[in-house]
Amino acid sequence: MLKHVKRASILLFVGVSAWPAYGDGIIEVNDSDWPPYFFAGDKSKPEGFGKELLKHCFQKTGVRASFRHVGIKRAIKELEDGTLDLNVYSHDARREGFLIFGDAPLFKADYRPFVRADSKAKITKLKDFDSMKLGNLAGLGYTPEFSAYLAAREKTGGVATVNDQELNIRMLVSEKIDTFVNTVPTVLWQAKELGFDGKIKALDFVIKARSYHVAIARKSLRINNPKVFIETLDRCLNATTETSFYKAITEKYLGT
Repeated sequence: MLKHVKRASILLFVGVSAWPAYGDGIIEVNDSDWPPYFFAGDKSKPEGFGKELLKHCFQKTGVRASFRHVGIKRAIKELEDGTLDLNVYSHDARREGFLIFGDAPLFKADYRPFVRADSKAKITKLKDFDSMKLGNLAGLGYTPEFSAYLAAREKTGGVATVNDQELNIRMLVSEKIDTFVNTVPTVLWQAKELGFDGKIKALDFVIKARSYHVAIARKSLRINNPKVFIETLDRCLNATTETSFYKAITEKYLGT
């Protein structure tokens, strides 16, 4: 009798429509190293805009989730085999073979070139990078055009590739590179943390403008009904944008 009462209570909490969307296990979610959206589970840092938003909707829909940090390259492998259930990505046809994307955006971000604050550099096309030494973050996804440009420049030694975004900022400030490309909120947040607030700036030239969505592994063993799962989260994400909670985390992390 107690088992039936307990199950009924759970169903009332999560909602009948959400219950078929996942199994008995706790889904595995990537806690990326991507300030200010995720902070890789670092206890000394805030949770991040994306993580707070996901946790809010997990609680609203009854999803049980565990966040753990997985690196950029490793995340792809774990999503392909279903070890990792969920990550946040922009829509990409190359990933649709092993991922199912939601429609509701968690956030939007522009990829733009950064230069030193006193730089007179003007960039309006890829060719304008030719005279500049470029920084690059390994595993970061650009447009096919910019990726091809970087690959060509790497052959001549014109690109310094690192595994830590903070190194790009430090190299730019110390004049070891002239520019690098990344998302504006990420770089400005990290520059401020490093004590370089006001020492670098983003140019107006947009390399890539993307919205980022929930993406779940097609081979997930813990999500029974991916379609219902995605639709349930999409409804919550869309509804949350009009709440005071959403406004508060937007101001906290994005300054708007």
